[in-house]
Amino acid sequence: MASRPEDFSKRGEHLASHGYVVVLPRHPGSDLIYLQETLEGYSSDIFDINEFTNRPLDISFIIDELEKRNRPEFGGRLDLQQVGIAGHSFGGYTALALAGARIDFENLQGACNSGDWDPNLSLLLQCRALELPRKDYNFRDERVKAVLAINPVNSSIFGFQGLSQIQIPVFIVAGSYDPATPAVYEQLRSFPWLTVQNKYLALAEGQAHVDFSVLDAGASQLLNSLPNLTLPDPVLLDSYANAMTLAFFETYIANNSKSRPYLQASYATYLSRQEPFKLYLIDASSALQLSQALNKFNLND
Repeated sequence: MASRPEDFSKRGEHLASHGYVVVLPRHPGSDLIYLQETLEGYSSDIFDINEFTNRPLDISFIIDELEKRNRPEFGGRLDLQQVGIAGHSFGGYTALALAGARIDFENLQGACNSGDWDPNLSLLLQCRALELPRKDYNFRDERVKAVLAINPVNSSIFGFQGLSQIQIPVFIVAGSYDPATPAVYEQLRSFPWLTVQNKYLALAEGQAHVDFSVLDAGASQLLNSLPNLTLPDPVLLDSYANAMTLAFFETYIANNSKSRPYLQASYATYLSRQEPFKLYLIDASSALQLSQALNKFNLND
């Protein structure tokens, strides 16, 4: 929520420099403008409830439009049967929905009724989906061949039943400092539920859901006043994200087999070898061990 396409311009420019055509959409029911209008009294909600359906439909509409314009405006050079989607937070939900994840209302109802919300602020967003008409929502777009979800809102709204529907490569990114979509509750817990073999989970130490370097002066001053709080350089986190994003899309969108070795734990270790904030990466082969570790804390239910 409260997103701006401009916040992802650097990531888009990095991919574009490697030959990708990048579209950074604005979702008018949950962007920064909508939030500002809410604060000014024009709406009673911080996002439109229909964004759970409109967001993935927005992306399919964009691909439809690109297909119409491909020949006259791009000379037919766009391969719109090999589309990669990347999304952050609510955008992570959007990416996973396009990959085939289905809303599991029964699972969501149980999570929202549990009362155990304190560690997971994202339930405030996820539980709003209970206001939707109860039906089987299928947003799978067959043109999407791989998705990357950064700090995704996903565990309760999809659950195991919803996420197990995904059959294309998935890359999940979590941050160890994330208070909005906490890594343990939102990404680490749900990663083993993905049944596809080509799946990856990266944990970036110090990543905190938003880029603190772009906060206003008041918020920055507050953070600087907190004792014993050390944040990573945003440039470092960008370098991790750029490397992993490119390797993932090169492997599964561009079908460049030479990029596959970069989707290994050893490469993440190499990238962060001299840094105080590390990058960790696992794939499907470690999902069982992760699940077993989470079982000790009763976090798989």
